[in-house]
Amino acid sequence: MNRTGVSAYANVQARVKAMLSQMLDRSMWTRLSASNDQEMLISLLRSTAYGKYLAGVKDSVLTTRRTAFEIRKRLAEVFITVINHSPNFAKPLIEQLFKIYEVDNLKAVLRGITAGEGWEQTRYMLFSMEGYPTLPYQNLMEAGNIQKALDLLSKTTYRKELEPALSRYEKENSLFPLEVSLDLNYWQDTWKLIGDLPPSDSAVARELIGMIVDKNNLMWAARYRDFHKMNESEIINYTLSFGNKVNDKVIKEIAGGKDPFTSVKEIYPKVSITVDHVPGSTPELAILESILERQIKAKCISATTGNPFNIGLLIGFLFQLENEVHDLVVMLEAKSMGIKPTFYQNYLINQIENA
Repeated sequence: MNRTGVSAYANVQARVKAMLSQMLDRSMWTRLSASNDQEMLISLLRSTAYGKYLAGVKDSVLTTRRTAFEIRKRLAEVFITVINHSPNFAKPLIEQLFKIYEVDNLKAVLRGITAGEGWEQTRYMLFSMEGYPTLPYQNLMEAGNIQKALDLLSKTTYRKELEPALSRYEKENSLFPLEVSLDLNYWQDTWKLIGDLPPSDSAVARELIGMIVDKNNLMWAARYRDFHKMNESEIINYTLSFGNKVNDKVIKEIAGGKDPFTSVKEIYPKVSITVDHVPGSTPELAILESILERQIKAKCISATTGNPFNIGLLIGFLFQLENEVHDLVVMLEAKSMGIKPTFYQNYLINQIENA
């Protein structure tokens, strides 16, 4: 029988606590945000835990895309460390959470093929899964078309998952059905793995991951309605039937035209939404997504400051590190375009005090 509790997590909790201490503090976030340009931001990052991932790369090739690629390596290395030291019963779920980057990489490769891009144009858009077995992305790109690329996936679960969506892809000449199939299958598999955990761990994992499922369902429903012009039944089919607070009723209301900002205020009454928005506007939906991410982050902080001997410590830490990397990439892109902090900070998960 697998041990649970203190004995099961003793090996990993000290490592996670040490890595938590290396996350960017409030002072560094303020300095990064106040940096004049991308070069200054990168210089500051060299003095943090991200420095070693930038050390072997010449400044002359550190474009925004390349810098983002390099700093994401920290997230991959941390994930692999946590996987390797997790209790055996927790490993499948932690590995599955890491697998979201493989799913995202596959979608990026399919887009690259469709756009006629070469490997060199696409490789630094991918998430580095260095040190972990993954898909042959370069071979997929060099296949030259979607059908040949999918044939290379014949020995993976992805080929089977994508099969039902192929006819619609061919009919519409759109990657949308393939990408939706990948997303839905990923989260369905993740939810099943939560149920395989010991009851105490399962409850914690369901609370944290359920918030992400809720966020996805809300954002997907709004975007399906506004940008893909889907009807209610299509939106229900292309969202998930589980989660914590976003149920079919909420999805149907959004499908029927309800402002998702209003839905969020009803679901999370304590959330402060001060941004003025135009319903259906892409930038405002992105801000709403950041607001939802902040609610998830708050729950993750609670998980990492509470009982350290359950899976909440691992998931809470990994999600916080994802948030950190996400915000750094947003900053890199903003600095490269000369966008002021007062604008891009709306899209950050970490809220920053301006200097």
